[in-house]
Parts: sequence; structure tokens; C-alpha cells
Amino acid sequence: MRPNIENFIGCDSSYRAASIVLYGAPYDSTTSYRPGARFGPAAIRHESYGLETYSPYQNADLTDFDIFDSGDLELCFGSSESALSDIEGRAAEILADGKFPLLLGGEHLVTLGAVRAAVEKYPDLHIVHFDAHADLRDDYLGAKLSHACVIRRCHDLLGDGRIHQFGIRSGEREEFRFAREHTDLHPFTFDGLEELVQTLEASRAPVYLTIDLDCLDPSAFPGTGTPEAGGVTFPQLLEALNDQLHQFLLRRAHRLQLEEAYQMARQQYAQMSEVLSPGMPVSAPPRFTCRTAIALRPKEGETLCGDQAASFEAGGAACLLLSDGMGSGEAAHREAAMTVRLLKQFLQAGVEPLPALKTLNTALLLRCREGAGFTTIDLLRLDRSTGEAALYKYGAAPSYLKKLGRVTRYGGAALPAGLEGADRQPDVIRFVLPPDGWLVMVSDGVIGGDGDEWLQDLLAGWGGGTPDALARRILTVSADHGGRSDDCAVLVLHRLRGEENGPAQV
Repeated sequence: MRPNIENFIGCDSSYRAASIVLYGAPYDSTTSYRPGARFGPAAIRHESYGLETYSPYQNADLTDFDIFDSGDLELCFGSSESALSDIEGRAAEILADGKFPLLLGGEHLVTLGAVRAAVEKYPDLHIVHFDAHADLRDDYLGAKLSHACVIRRCHDLLGDGRIHQFGIRSGEREEFRFAREHTDLHPFTFDGLEELVQTLEASRAPVYLTIDLDCLDPSAFPGTGTPEAGGVTFPQLLEALNDQLHQFLLRRAHRLQLEEAYQMARQQYAQMSEVLSPGMPVSAPPRFTCRTAIALRPKEGETLCGDQAASFEAGGAACLLLSDGMGSGEAAHREAAMTVRLLKQFLQAGVEPLPALKTLNTALLLRCREGAGFTTIDLLRLDRSTGEAALYKYGAAPSYLKKLGRVTRYGGAALPAGLEGADRQPDVIRFVLPPDGWLVMVSDGVIGGDGDEWLQDLLAGWGGGTPDALARRILTVSADHGGRSDDCAVLVLHRLRGEENGPAQV
């Protein structure tokens, strides 16, 4: 699909990368009062360049999303059915590719083409309809395909109880009688929208949102083809979209994202199962031995530590994993323990770190929206055949590498997993751990409020010993730097000298 010559501002992603696809239907052949809606999509694009891509109402920017503007369809103005068929075809193509279709009209009849495609893919579809007019006539001047009949034709597809109308203040008596019996009518205002959103979300029903801008009062939108006095204000429309539907659609998007992430993880697992079939090597055999240690201490006054850690083998690599749950006590302990357990299972099942982390972060984001806490993730993966190491960080405290007598500090800028905005890649730091190299991972409680210079000095002066001795030493010294006021976790890995083959003592 080729991009339009003039895009809506900020909507210049490629079709392949896009999650949202914009397309226009410049059609107004059944308009009954004032024509011109066919020029709407092109005018919207042109005027968009007088706007900013950033919206202070939503604290979001169009450039935060991958949106593709496919331009306007070339429609037959002499045949409503032909035009609807073309609109349906474009919507079906977008839906088949797993993308979100966003249609610009055109008169309201164009919605029927998109709804036909949506119902085909989602048979249990619901429609949320903002409009001044009921659009429930069975025919208008003998035509059943008219802007005045579009919602009635949608009802032919969906049946009773699945069309929810808001702001309606105009129509024939028969239309309002039909609405009372067959649709969910909320005249004049958006009263009842919040309850509807909660019901739809609980049922997990797919939703098509259609907005006829004459739901606005003509004082706010005078250019509409059929103005009706008494409409809602722009702030009221914005509130309805932001406070109710926006949150609903955002949660729905995250659920879809989670499903996609799980599908990716399953594909990874299937691929790894193939690789792990008998007679096929997983990787080069380990060439060196490493030892690890973990030390935990709960916040003063608590019995459970909100920081959790693990060391384990996964596919020929030594792994260290640390999670710092939000807050302290039982809730933080539970979130951190769940994070460690799930990520360990993913990695030992053969899922690569990045897809595993993406899946887990998406799950935590949904849990956070339902009231659970977020957590940091700090993952080290060390290839014991090459010494190549990778640190993956979601909001984690710095880690420290000691090699050849020098200490290197590795930090990151990614947000903790489960927080809004942390849905992209974690920080990834790659390095080689040489013989007699040490890697130390800590939670932020260990560092305390005095900075981490003391920790770097301690590591620089460490003369040798076991990882367990170093981990306990760090915990002891941290108590003098505010380390008792928060949960603390320390993980230490030491690559032994020589290249002798042996197990990682984890």
C-alpha cells in the first residue's frame, strides 16, 4: 500500500511498521441538505499542518505511534453500493493485516462499508455512535442506502442491543420508537457512557466507534452538512473521548499487545524446541567455570524482602536475574517473585531475552493498570563458551564490572517494567567478561542515599575471595549508607581463571 502525497501531520510511518492506518472516503452522493463532505478528508489533512503533533489534552504525541496515511479511495459517485464495496475492501485489507483502520468521511453512509468489514472479522461487534441524528430511517426518499439510514443498515447486520447511540437530538418519531425498542439510546448528552464502557470492557466485546461531528453544537462546528442546535461542546466531546473511550481503547490495545507478545513467545519456544531435538547441539560447550552468590535483606521492620533474585543456567549460558518490586513488604515481594519466576521459565524454555522481556513487561503493564505494582528487571546473560555478556535493564540500579583491576559502572535510562511508557526495548549493554572478571548487580536499596562511590571503591579494593563473601560484605557496608531503609539485593558472578570446562556453580 502506497502512502498519500499529503499525509495528516505526523502520520508518515510505513504501512509495514504501522499499527494504525488512516484512509479517506470522499463520498457525499446521498447528502440531503448541504453537500461538500467529499472534500472533508483532503481538507482535514491540509489543515492538520496548522496543528502540533503533541496534544496537551492527552499528553501524547502522534510521533509516539506508527501511523500510515493511505490517502483517499477513488469512489464511484453514481453508485452507493459500489462505493461501499470499495470502502469495505480497504477496511478488510487493513484488518486482515492486524492493523487498526481509521476512516475519514465523507457523509455518514461511508461507515457502513467499514462496519461490514469489521463484522466479518468480529461477529460480536458493538457500535458506539456519536451523532446529532439517529440515522435509523428504513429508507430516505426511497433509497435504503443513505446517510439518513446508515445506522439502520448497521442494525440489519448486528441486531438488537449492540448499537449504543449518544447525543442524538434529531430524527423522525418512528426513528426514536425504533431506537427505544432496538438500540441503546442516550439522547442529547453522553450520560451513561461510563457505565457502557465498563460493561463492554467486562464482556471483552470488540467495538467500532463512529463519530458524526454534527454531534457538536453548530457554534463549535458550523460547517457540517446538516446542523442541529443544542449539541455538545468541544470540551464535552473531548472529555468523553479522553476519560472514557480513550482509557477503554488503551486497555484493549494493551491486551492485544499482550496476546501478540505471547504468540511471539510461543513461536520462539517452537523454534527452540526444534533446535533442541536429539542430535542437534544447543551451543558450543562451556569452556570456563563461574561462581555466583545472592544476598538479600528486607527493609528494617519487614519480614519479607521486596527484592528477589535468581541465578541459573539457560541454554549454555549463566544467568543472573534481579527484580525490585515497588514499595516493600508482601505486595512488593509477590510482584518481584512472580517476575523472577516467569522470566526464568521463559529463558529456560529457550525464549530469547528480548521477546521474553517484552512479553513480561506487557503483562506487568496490564497488571499495573488493574492495581498491581510495577517492578525493575535486571538480567545478565553470560555465554560460557565465549565470555560474551549482555545486561538487560528495565529501570534497574547500576551494575558494576571489575576486570583487570578497573571498575566500570553500567546504568540505564529505561523505565521499570509495568509503567506507562516502558513498552519499548529495555536498555541493553554488551561486554566481554574476562578470566577473573567480577560482575555485581544490586537493587537501589543497596546504594542508599549517599551515591555509589563507596561501592565502586569497595569493588576496586576487593582482593579476592568468594562471591558469597563479596555479596555479604556489600550488604554490611551498605547499612552505613542508608541501606536499612529499603529492601536490598546483591548478586555477584565471578569468572574463574583458566578455561577449564566445568559447571557454573549457581
